Amino acid sequence: MRTDTNAVLGVVGNQYQVFQNADCFDFMDSLVGEKLAMYETAGALKGGRRVWMLARIPQEYRVADDLVEPYMLLTNSHDGTSSLKMLPTSIRVVCQNTLNLALRHAAGGISIPHYPSLERRVQAARLGLGLIVERFGKFGDEMQQLAARKLTTQEVVLYFRSVFGIKSQQDDDVSERKAESQRKLLENLLGIFENERQSLP
Repeated sequence: MRTDTNAVLGVVGNQYQVFQNADCFDFMDSLVGEKLAMYETAGALKGGRRVWMLARIPQEYRVADDLVEPYMLLTNSHDGTSSLKMLPTSIRVVCQNTLNLALRHAAGGISIPHYPSLERRVQAARLGLGLIVERFGKFGDEMQQLAARKLTTQEVVLYFRSVFGIKSQQDDDVSERKAESQRKLLENLLGIFENERQSLP
């Protein structure tokens, strides 16, 4: 229940342990205080049922013309629908849509259920925050390695077929008309890929 409006945020069991918003900031302060991150955004959704805060890691990675800025995202719910989560992301969270996107593409991070031993697990998680930040350095190296690798035409074709669901005309469930449409799509994509003056959609 919210103390300012008395609005009910959710119905939970007897063992559910609340992690207040002030505790969330205290959790992030361990990064900000050591200058490993800087507060970027914070917000509440669904009347306070879900909250998030985002801290920017003071590093940036440039791959060709693309600039990637790393962030640390903390999200928590007060209605029992999700655990306390702390995860690295390159998405600047400012709303429900960007929060969903960051959570959908999250890799690694820390997730702590709102049940007994919450406080002990939070303390243990603090010790792991620095390791998550260090992961960004490895992430930057991996991006540079990927950018330096040139794909063969065959690899590009396989990639486009996988992403756009383009099937071969030899497949039994593909009609001649659909196969022709997909062949033209693949030709257009390859043409864009091979023309350095254009970019992929």
